[in-house]
Amino acid sequence: MAEIYVSPTGSDTSGDGSQSNPYQHIHYAIDQANNGDTIICLPGTYDEEEGRNIADKNLTIKSSTDNFEDVIIKVKTLYNTGYAGVYSWLANNGGTVSGSFTVKNITFILDGNLITNWSSASYIIPFFWRNSSSTFEMIGCFIRCDNWSSVDKETRAIQIENNQGKVYKSTFRHFNQSSASETVLWACNSGTLDSKDNIFEDNETVYHSDGTINEDYCCYYNNGSIGITIGSNSITSDPQFTGTDTAKIQDTSPCKDAGTVITGYVENYQGTAPDIGCYEIPAVVYKISGQVTLEGSPVQGAKVRCICQDTNTYVGDTTTDASGNYEFTDLDQNKKYHIIVEYTDPDTGQKYNAESKWDITPVEESS
Repeated sequence: MAEIYVSPTGSDTSGDGSQSNPYQHIHYAIDQANNGDTIICLPGTYDEEEGRNIADKNLTIKSSTDNFEDVIIKVKTLYNTGYAGVYSWLANNGGTVSGSFTVKNITFILDGNLITNWSSASYIIPFFWRNSSSTFEMIGCFIRCDNWSSVDKETRAIQIENNQGKVYKSTFRHFNQSSASETVLWACNSGTLDSKDNIFEDNETVYHSDGTINEDYCCYYNNGSIGITIGSNSITSDPQFTGTDTAKIQDTSPCKDAGTVITGYVENYQGTAPDIGCYEIPAVVYKISGQVTLEGSPVQGAKVRCICQDTNTYVGDTTTDASGNYEFTDLDQNKKYHIIVEYTDPDTGQKYNAESKWDITPVEESS
């Protein structure tokens, strides 16, 4: 199992798929990949001019930074799956590989102004999974539909048929722009779909199923139809996005700390619980930082002590780094602090006591 790197500035002709010499396109990396490989997308915007059927490869495609904002995929040409007029970006239509295909921490934009070959399609389904022995997994992604009125084709973001799908901590917006029907998640025949920690906003239909939908801890707002009875931990309040085309939510969002931990999938979060949706609101920390110098030069290894003046309690000690810098975090924003610096020159044994700093107020910083 290998790691294959891609970058918008890479090359499909001279690249070798290494981190220092990546390929340019994800579809080309898929062609080079073997069963079980991971395709790692370096930051940037990808113009994907071809789609693929990956039925004989069990793959993971993910952002190198684990941040959906850093990797944006725009589809320009769809793949004809050969099944009932379905055109996709990635499909698993038949094949023999069992296991899971996983896509993580990526923004996916389906833009009707970019797609060139939609006219022959009956259905446009960016992720179309029909291999009964394979599982489709999406974690931490942002899926958005734009400029779809001219395409006017029945559209589904993800279709799970006769197999299992897992969609966690993702955000889906604007699947409502066509006179043909648009659905976000479709589980059909004996397909089973788990949906948790997801935001669905401004979509015609969220779920369609003659299979099984297991749903909870999601947010639904301004959708034409949800399609199922939602779980007791799901909410129907405005998620409070920071803009019309973003997945970022405001600090006052009801989605904050409203999700659930999903072992193996959603485990890292800020606050008391995961936020619903792909965007995790950064924790706010309060810190004191500074630099120690001696005769204008940074001092490494100086001992720095922090004391809370308001409570006269010891906070902690640290030492300066090679640039003379120090930092204390997780401080109380409503209190003031006293910093004491001591330094002994290791060569001469000379001791220095820098001037103490009083009445320091911590500075706010997002983690």
